Amino acid sequence: MLGVGGLVGLLVLLQLAAIIWVFGSRLAFGRHFDPVIFSEFETVRSTESVDDTIGLRRAEEARREARQPIFDDVTRAMERAERERAQARSREEKASVLQSEAEKEAEILAQRGEALLGSGLRRSAIEAFESAVRRAPGLLSAVRRLSSLYEEQGQFSLAYFLWEKAGAGAGSPGSAAAEIQSHLKRLAELDETTRKAGEKPLITSPRLRPPDVGSEAAPPARLRIARIVRTDLPLEGLYDLRFRLEFSLDSEGFLGPIEISGVLLEVAFYDQTRGSDGRWRPVRVEAPGLPFKLQPRREWIAGERQTLSLNYSVPHGYFRSKAMRTRSPYAYGGVMVTLSFRGVAQDRLAEPPSLFGEATKK
Repeated sequence: MLGVGGLVGLLVLLQLAAIIWVFGSRLAFGRHFDPVIFSEFETVRSTESVDDTIGLRRAEEARREARQPIFDDVTRAMERAERERAQARSREEKASVLQSEAEKEAEILAQRGEALLGSGLRRSAIEAFESAVRRAPGLLSAVRRLSSLYEEQGQFSLAYFLWEKAGAGAGSPGSAAAEIQSHLKRLAELDETTRKAGEKPLITSPRLRPPDVGSEAAPPARLRIARIVRTDLPLEGLYDLRFRLEFSLDSEGFLGPIEISGVLLEVAFYDQTRGSDGRWRPVRVEAPGLPFKLQPRREWIAGERQTLSLNYSVPHGYFRSKAMRTRSPYAYGGVMVTLSFRGVAQDRLAEPPSLFGEATKK
């Protein structure tokens, strides 16, 4: 039997063995045997996983938000392009309808011209054919007849211009284009032959009616103020004066459409005051927006009348305050209207005509 010393030694050996076993197990399988460490590790890993998911979601949202303005811009651009295409189609349809109506009117006018020519009314027939060509420059039947009438009268410039306009407006391939070019070539060769012979050129400026060989000189092209019509409007206790002015404009010597962007109507208003001699004298009204400047807004065909209008009003008490300030009678005078084309004055008209003349006592 073991003694006390043997038992103590055995216990020590057992304790050492237990210690070695415990430490060995921890070294090899530590995390399985340490629930606290394992729990903390799993918590950290779970938190990192959640953070990664949130980060990915936020990144995706950021990318989506970054792409959204681009998508919106593209969508708006597509919608705008579609609207523009629809507007272009609408304009083309309206232009087609207007062209069709113009061609129908031109054909009727050409038929009227033929009837007038058959009745011996040559001048009236020419005017009818001219109206037809203004509405439809590519109507070759009217162009052909009018060109021959011009050539018979020696108006080769007008004939050449007609065929030029027909070539620009018709746009027809084949026989129509060939006929137009044939007439232009024939007239050009005729003009060249005349020039070489030392005679007066047959073809001058095609834009305006020129003096032509063998016919009475045509008037120079100009615009004219035909008349001014005033219509009084209700004062309603708010105005000293209130009316509407309508200006009727005519043209002379033009052939075809008139360039409306070059037309300017300037309307200057005048008051009048009476001097010590008892005569009324005009005083130009100076105010923002004056003189009024008007331009045609619709197509203006030569031979047709163009009408422009404006409203004018004077606030209540204006003339009384002016009279008190100047210490002399004060009243409305009239207007001076100036019509210009491409910066060159064409016509002037005062309403009333005596505005700048010798005023009489009132």
